Amino acid sequence: MFVTHFGKYASPVGGGMEIFLFTLCRGLMARRVACEVIVSQDTGTGQEYRDLGVAVRCLRSFGEFKSLPLCPGGLLALTGCHADIVHLHHPNPLADLAYLVGRPRARLVVTYHSDIVTQRGWAAVHRPLLHWILSRAAAIVATSPQYVDSSPVLSRFREKVTIIPLGIDPPPAEWLARPWPRPSGEPVFLFLGRLVPYKGVEVLLRALTQVPGRLWVAGSGPLKESLRRLAQGLGVAHRVEYLGRVTEEEKWRRLAACDAVVLPSRTRAEAFGIVLLEAMAAGRPVVASDLPSGVRLLVQEGINGFLVPPGDDQALAAALRRIASHPEEARELGAAGRELFQRHYTADTMVANYYHLYQRLI
Repeated sequence: MFVTHFGKYASPVGGGMEIFLFTLCRGLMARRVACEVIVSQDTGTGQEYRDLGVAVRCLRSFGEFKSLPLCPGGLLALTGCHADIVHLHHPNPLADLAYLVGRPRARLVVTYHSDIVTQRGWAAVHRPLLHWILSRAAAIVATSPQYVDSSPVLSRFREKVTIIPLGIDPPPAEWLARPWPRPSGEPVFLFLGRLVPYKGVEVLLRALTQVPGRLWVAGSGPLKESLRRLAQGLGVAHRVEYLGRVTEEEKWRRLAACDAVVLPSRTRAEAFGIVLLEAMAAGRPVVASDLPSGVRLLVQEGINGFLVPPGDDQALAAALRRIASHPEEARELGAAGRELFQRHYTADTMVANYYHLYQRLI
């Protein structure tokens, strides 16, 4: 079996979609499924290489417009494709255009990670092509039933949709056994993700004014300096540590050290939340915005964490205070999250589900 995947960027550029794509391909290769990945470079002349056996074709890019890679060569990327399955990863209008131009004969699978939420004008322009692509798909994969219910696009194609939640590899035990050094005698909360508007980090900073302890912010993005200014204005700058991009080892050691992982996202652009899986794998409780997406699938209220209304800093602060003041309950929440992860959300489980889907289609 040979599968051509068309993603957006190569790991480690990007976020959850890129982590998922390369985790999936490595797992499929272990099952003797040959995989080719077509992606755009963030900027650069393009290159071809292998990532743990996965053939990667990085297309030359001239930057991006409205989050769309400016990659003219991508339009011809599927011309002459001889794969058994072409697998597109959405949202990615470039992949749709390449499919329209190339018209490969392979069976078409679309993993629909998210609606286009913030670029509404661009979403309206793209909608006819998107509906054409989904109508031709042999299978559409969504990551949670909650997202299908809340998506005007997916609900239209519900009869084609298969639910396969994302999964990740468990962290090395030795990293979790050596938690990152932390201040003694006060709680530590961790935000891990891009510093972009929908992530709601400003809500978390406002909540921090009502909660004792420190905040680790791991990630980079265009809002970094404005968030620094906000923290200064709120009087909490001395309690916030901006880490930028962290290595895999540091990420897992900080996860093991924190009291809770916080995901204060404001919109359905947070379609799943891989960071929630990472927290669960590390045995940490989670506090997240109650969004009609994969967040509701992963966070079971009072079982492995708490859900709060999006944008409500007071409710977020109350949940963080509860975790900080009830350490035994926090440990129980973390242990329950680890059990849920091991039972349902490992990379092996995700890869097996995709493998069986491919087998049914061909």
